Order: sequence, then structure tokens, then C-alpha cells
Amino acid sequence: MGHIIFSHGKESGPWGSKIRHLSELALKVGYTFETIDYQGMHSPDLRAEKLLKHLQDWDTFSPLILVGSSMGAYVSLVASHHVKVTGLFLLAPALGLPEYRQPLIAPKAEVTEVVHGWSDHLIPASTVCEWSMQHQCTLYLVNDGHRLQQALPQLGIWFYQFLDRLNRTSGHKESMADKGHSHSTATQTSEASHAATRR
Repeated sequence: MGHIIFSHGKESGPWGSKIRHLSELALKVGYTFETIDYQGMHSPDLRAEKLLKHLQDWDTFSPLILVGSSMGAYVSLVASHHVKVTGLFLLAPALGLPEYRQPLIAPKAEVTEVVHGWSDHLIPASTVCEWSMQHQCTLYLVNDGHRLQQALPQLGIWFYQFLDRLNRTSGHKESMADKGHSHSTATQTSEASHAATRR
């Protein structure tokens, strides 16, 4: 179906709780998955260079999905301007930070979805809302902080739906559920989450 690359945040590592949760789900539904280790690299732009170097020989005929958390979301956004990206799934994206070379960089992918916490103390929800509206991205806002730990179960549901949407966009008539994969579903809107603009 495609290949997923996860970029972790500034203070985390390549196999944090979010990565483990999403990677298990991705493998179950037929995607390949890898995570890049950026530990010891404090510059977001140097991290982006590392990801782009990793993607130098990427087969552009295979769907590429970039998933990033915090600084890793910024890294994924930068990479999307240099390689063909089918989907971007961004968790608490580090947007609007003046020390970043491109603090409000636009997404460049067929589908972009964002999950952000109302109580994020690092990146204001208002910044992400405005950015998502400007670029017509799907945005999920949850009653959580920057690490999105309380929203982890819901992240899995949205990530599954995101992959299913990419599967349909790429021209496959059947969804992953139609092909026999089972996964719990939830309503698009709950007391803890709101779907904002949809691309």
C-alpha cells in the first residue's frame, strides 16, 4: 500500500509511545514503517536534511506517508517540498517558532491531517487552527497537551481513517475495512475532539 516514515520530536526518541502505537497499526493494515533517529540533533533544519538524505533514492512510484510529532512534524513538512509525499499526518506540529528557518511552512501533499491539543503549552492551538484553515487541512483538536498522551487511543482511530482515505485517494475502490481489516471506529466529533476544516 505504501511506506510510512515517522519523525519524532525534540526531546523524544525514535520509539516513543505514539510511534509504537501507530507503527503497530500501520503494519497490521499492510503498510511498511520505519522511524528515523534524530537524537542528539537539536536543529530542526539539520534533522530535515537528514531525512532528505535518507530519501535520496526513494522510489517515487511508491506512496510515501510522512508522520511527524512536534519538531518532527516540521521536519516532515520541509521534506514534503523536496520529495513526492502522498500524505502528511502531523501531531502537535511545531509551527510559528521564530527560531525555525520556515516557521509557517506550507504542507505539500495530497492529504494533510493534523492533531493538536487545546492545552498545548508550546504551540498555541490558535496558531495551528489558523495554519490549518489557510491550507485547508483536516484538523482534530483534543482536550490534551503537547505530548497528546491522553488522546493516544483516538490517534489510532484517526490514523487508521487517514490511511484508509489515502487508500481510496490512490485509486483503490475498496477501503481497508472492505478488504477484511477490522478496527474500532468512532464518531468524527466528540466532547474531547472537533474536526475543523477538511481538505
